Amino acid sequence: MISVTLSDLAEFDGLIPWLVSGAWKEHFEPSELKAAGLSIHTLRFLDEEEAYDDPTFLLGSEVREPTGRRHRTAVSFYIDPEDEEYPVDFTTDCSCDFSYTCRHAAATLEFLSSIAATAGPARRSPVNPEIGHWLRLIRQAEQNVTANAARATSPAKPYNKFLAYCIEFRESRYPAGSEVTPYFGLHIGSYNKSGGHVIESTHATADPAKPAKYMAPEDLAICAAYHARRRKVGAWDSDMPLGGSGWDEILNAALATGRLFFSRVSSAYRSSRIYQTLTEGPPLHVEPGWELFENGSARPILKLPGDTLEIIPTLPLRYIDSAGPTLGLLHSEIPDEILTVWPEGPLIPAGQVPEINAELRSIPTATPLPTPAEKPAQILSGLAPVPTLHITWVHCGVFQKRHIGGMVRFQYPGCPVLTSSRRWPPTRRRKPRGWTATSA
Repeated sequence: MISVTLSDLAEFDGLIPWLVSGAWKEHFEPSELKAAGLSIHTLRFLDEEEAYDDPTFLLGSEVREPTGRRHRTAVSFYIDPEDEEYPVDFTTDCSCDFSYTCRHAAATLEFLSSIAATAGPARRSPVNPEIGHWLRLIRQAEQNVTANAARATSPAKPYNKFLAYCIEFRESRYPAGSEVTPYFGLHIGSYNKSGGHVIESTHATADPAKPAKYMAPEDLAICAAYHARRRKVGAWDSDMPLGGSGWDEILNAALATGRLFFSRVSSAYRSSRIYQTLTEGPPLHVEPGWELFENGSARPILKLPGDTLEIIPTLPLRYIDSAGPTLGLLHSEIPDEILTVWPEGPLIPAGQVPEINAELRSIPTATPLPTPAEKPAQILSGLAPVPTLHITWVHCGVFQKRHIGGMVRFQYPGCPVLTSSRRWPPTRRRKPRGWTATSA
């Protein structure tokens, strides 16, 4: 914005003839006077208090280079009509590397000279310099009013970036895919021209004390609760495991913003991530139950109403339906505290099922806990076991190098091999007994 006019320059005795004569050029090197490609973006009067000394007036400009880079230049003018040798003098200060008498200052003075060259007959300046200064302040205030009114009527350009709340299901790297844990974290997203979004892999600081431009007003309370929880649980990593109580305030508010996303992160190095927007799903019923095996063993599980549902171990219990994707609550006659720890139970051998049933029946709950069916033991005699070899990947050694491992098991004819719903085998720091590792 150019707020310096010919009337402003005419208020200072001898300034317009001095600018038109080009006497100021003798203070610059010839190379600095070549201001090709430079343009003046803003030009305005500055407060004299910003100067180091006491100039007559101070001008500030913003000079744009052909590359788009901008530099701020200040020119201090000293006018003394009684000084016959130097009635007008000046000093410059610029944000570029040269700082003084640079080509940006020369471009500013050249622009002032072009304004002064449009002067007609000489104008008479006010007798009192204070009157001229007062008139200049009035003109500058009027220009500010006009500029503010123009900014108020023009629609603000929306910021392209936003704060993204992300729930990520991550697979453990040792061994690959052996366990999946949900995490909650903050990322920075941006909108693309097609109307979609891109979520950056780097994490957002999102400090509510110093809000960034990508943060909306509704993000302040969510981020304050998020950072308070991180300090409370001592989660100093970028993400927090999504589990336990105290998540209602964060998840419900994040879901209401429409910027809650879901992604799966594999254990592969530099794996790609696809983020999907989560919406609110209906409450669903979940029942604790048992997975029974042919050999009579049992494992505690939670029976979900769909194959695409995955449990979020918060209190209250939640689910994510990857088919939506949606995020919703799970309810049951069994308390949420029991439901959270129920699927963590180990495989119960067939011989210990009656004892476990007695223990579960002795727990005083409003709704009786489910118990696995007891299978009578089958006595086999005269049968020789058949060795079987199971081949799979295994991580061994201090550096957890990946090898092909094999385990020998013995199976009796007519009896199924014991299987498990969990990924097999478990990871160990050293070679477990019974394993034979070979290089892949």
